[in-house]
Amino acid sequence: MPNDPRRPRNAPPGRPAGGYGTPESGDEYRRRMEAKAKRRKKRQMQRLLLIAAFVLAAVLLVVCIIAIFRAIFGGEGKDKVKSSSSDTTSISVSSEVLSGPGYSWTIAPDPTLWNLILVNGQRALPDGFELTTDQMGTIAYGPIPYYFDARIMESLQGMIDACNTVEGHTLKIISGYRGASNQNERYNYLVTYFKGQNSSDAEADILARQIDPPAGYSDHQTGLAVDFVTGSVNEPGEAFAGTPEYAWLSEHAHEYGFVLRYPQEKENITGIKNQPYHWRYVGIEEAKIMKTQGTCLEEYLAFQPDSSSVSEPDGSSSTPTSLSESSSDTGSDTPG
Repeated sequence: MPNDPRRPRNAPPGRPAGGYGTPESGDEYRRRMEAKAKRRKKRQMQRLLLIAAFVLAAVLLVVCIIAIFRAIFGGEGKDKVKSSSSDTTSISVSSEVLSGPGYSWTIAPDPTLWNLILVNGQRALPDGFELTTDQMGTIAYGPIPYYFDARIMESLQGMIDACNTVEGHTLKIISGYRGASNQNERYNYLVTYFKGQNSSDAEADILARQIDPPAGYSDHQTGLAVDFVTGSVNEPGEAFAGTPEYAWLSEHAHEYGFVLRYPQEKENITGIKNQPYHWRYVGIEEAKIMKTQGTCLEEYLAFQPDSSSVSEPDGSSSTPTSLSESSSDTGSDTPG
């Protein structure tokens, strides 16, 4: 009450002077101020609680939206070709007893398991084949991104890293998963090449299939195959067999679940020419057995090929030097 002429200039706050109003003691004044402060603090707390509840509700809403999005579209940064098949790597039991040169067992491996899927010139990808890929390929692993079955990424990266820790070793990826259009492009290139070498249409087809089969019959379409090059051998070819990186893979690849898919001595069984750069994931236990027995995937699965499918038309045609893989693989068709 600054304009009250009856209030002395030095009168205490809250205590009217000169008989104006009811005098207020100092204790009453303090209690009134404390009560006022408590009410103010309570209102502030209520506002903070309201804001916190709003923020929490917003966070829960965002989490729900993300969960729904992942449930619908697959999430986790994977490139989905189709929904993935079973993750099991165990070998199922068959009553059939298998035996043959260099191998014998009473439990038949199950070729329907994702890691043992067999694709060759006589056995196409199964109907409804499903694959979820993940991306791999940086300056450390290859010139561009490559795609593989998401389930082998850890093993593949671990194998490459382990090899490259050895002094002088530079193992890099040059090819991985391929889509149908990419695979057909490579096959057609080879057919054209062999026709240019005076092969007939039928002969060119046979020769091309022994290097890069048409879509549906290529191991690369499983997402489990990888082609390697090195710092000194920058194109996939038979020269890879003379590198220290190949020697390391021959000794250690099975520890990571990989095997040489097309050995030279197995050409009449696999139907594919010697490809020392082409390695295939089959699972650690399976790879150990195959290495110990000296078997290729066809033998391990007791697949009996038709020998006529791997014969040379005239025994003289050669592999194009630039296409030991000739059409450059720009990484694999981008899935999706």
